[in-house]
Amino acid sequence: MRILVISSTPWDISNSFGNTFSNLFSGMENVEIYNICCRNGENNNDVVREAIQATDKSILKSIYKLGYDPFWKMEIASQSKENQEISEAARKKRKPIYFFIRDMIWKMGRFKKSKALNSFLESIKPDLIYLPIYAQHYMCDFQSYIVDKLNVPVVGHISDDVYGMKPNIKGFEKSRRKKLQKKIEALIKKCSYLEVFAKNMAKEYSQQFGVPCYLIGKGIKAEEISKLNKKIPKDRIKLIYTGVLSGYRFETMMNIGKALKNICINNEIQLDVYSQTILTDEMEQELNQYPHINFKGKISRDEVDRVQCEADMLLHIEGFNDEAIHSSKMSFSTKIIDYMLKNRVIFAVGCEEINSISVLNEQKLAVVATSIGEIQEQLARIINGEIDFDEILSNVNCYLKTERNIQIIQDGMKNRMEGLLRD
Repeated sequence: MRILVISSTPWDISNSFGNTFSNLFSGMENVEIYNICCRNGENNNDVVREAIQATDKSILKSIYKLGYDPFWKMEIASQSKENQEISEAARKKRKPIYFFIRDMIWKMGRFKKSKALNSFLESIKPDLIYLPIYAQHYMCDFQSYIVDKLNVPVVGHISDDVYGMKPNIKGFEKSRRKKLQKKIEALIKKCSYLEVFAKNMAKEYSQQFGVPCYLIGKGIKAEEISKLNKKIPKDRIKLIYTGVLSGYRFETMMNIGKALKNICINNEIQLDVYSQTILTDEMEQELNQYPHINFKGKISRDEVDRVQCEADMLLHIEGFNDEAIHSSKMSFSTKIIDYMLKNRVIFAVGCEEINSISVLNEQKLAVVATSIGEIQEQLARIINGEIDFDEILSNVNCYLKTERNIQIIQDGMKNRMEGLLRD
């Protein structure tokens, strides 16, 4: 079975997409994976047989440079700088106009005439498209073009709520969002079924779009669970965060910084932050106010594993405002499973309406603060030795065994895909 994955993000095991998709497909027998990547970055994995790439800047060049081919074959762990100027500016400034410009570049781009793209599609002849769906105009447009061109069965993959209307938006941005919703709905209805990461999404999306939804998630091998040994925090705790720092997550982290500043007398807890997020000047200034938080910047996948193993506790954060709830309500961060495999107690902070926070809290899989006020209370309980870490780690072990067996997850995915090809 030859499967084509069309992604915005490069398939790099050091980023969330690459980490998750490698987990879902690695070791799946009699399956060949191919990838079209639409952003700058590295092809760093052991799953993809062949990949091609285009970027914002290469698509832009195809508009004004006659005969320029915006796609090229990706090599393993090779990186083009073609896209950095546009993409990094958009992500750092986070202004709608930058994303509008990116969408217009792709709309006018001449990727349909790309010899590299057409040759790639002709040579791989995929049996099925596995489609991560994004809340991005240009990706919906490009994916729809490829889906229509190939006319093979499509499986949709959604890990976050891409359809819901962001709160408190109006004017131009709201108009664009409504148009995006129509594109997402049209794309979803081209899918035979969806695979999602949260129970509430499976229920809501199946009702909304009339498409079957199956719950999946990042899994682990049974033998990995049996090797776990208990790791109880020391008196002086190194708390580690690895991951994206969106605006609302950054706000939550600043609240943690305030709490640590209030209760730490002898540096009982130090928080080290490792993130690929490009901090704005304002974020850097605010971060400097809190001496117990150390921003370490970007590190490699191997280094992520190393620093997580060096931690005494690991931090998972979401937000409390309407935007945070909208963004994360129907998701389950795959980083949580990585954390669990390090056998460190998790300190989780966020609104309980968010799926990941709700799961961790209800199943007692972490020390959880579900309000800003609880952050300081829970940190104080950690410092004062009032948390039963043995019970939490035991609950985590049981959860991994019963709900995260990768063999069961992969078998379900593969059987469903093979069923499409038999129909």
